[in-house]
Amino acid sequence: MLLFSNDVHHFHPLFAFGMRTDPHLRANQFFTDAKRWFASRHKRQFVVVTADGQDDDLRYLLGRAGAKQLGRSERMQLLQNPSSLTQQGEQLTLSNFDEFLAVCASAFEYKPEYLDALFKERSRVMSSLVAGRLIYKDNTPVGAGIAIKTGSAITLDWIGTSPLYRGQGIALNCVRSLCSDVLFRGASPIVLSSTLAGRGVYEKVGFSEFGDVRLHLVSISTGA
Repeated sequence: MLLFSNDVHHFHPLFAFGMRTDPHLRANQFFTDAKRWFASRHKRQFVVVTADGQDDDLRYLLGRAGAKQLGRSERMQLLQNPSSLTQQGEQLTLSNFDEFLAVCASAFEYKPEYLDALFKERSRVMSSLVAGRLIYKDNTPVGAGIAIKTGSAITLDWIGTSPLYRGQGIALNCVRSLCSDVLFRGASPIVLSSTLAGRGVYEKVGFSEFGDVRLHLVSISTGA
């Protein structure tokens, strides 16, 4: 079970979320433990991330409890031959972490203070990564992404390109480089969540759809 919360005084899905990484953990137990944990951190709301196929029972419980679905994205898995993958850009380190945050702020239109709070403990974040990449254009960081372990899989996340550089293959190069890094370490399978807009990029690398990921907003004050 993965639970995350930052000590901020406003609600945003980035700062309070949970996901069931052990499919054998009963949905009722996860839900009860998650509500208790977030309540102990003075959170009135939190987001639960569910995956198609492995969290059907949890989705049913969340629906019965009145949780609001915030969004849905396609879940994809890499099926590409590793020989077609390459490495570009630079590996993410503490020394270039500010550049990573700058790309994320631009790509996802998040306020810098949101990202500063989310990645407050940078050393801890770096130690939890399987891989991280920064892509440059004319010595300017314009693309970024990370790979983290979630349960039995490696999940690519924070894949983003600065708006002025979109349509130039930046995201494609970043995803290929991350997959190469992960596979070089002998880790698999590699999965990610994709919007319809990003699906074409991931398919070029070798990802195929195998379900969906959903975000559910839970209100602790009402129990749903």
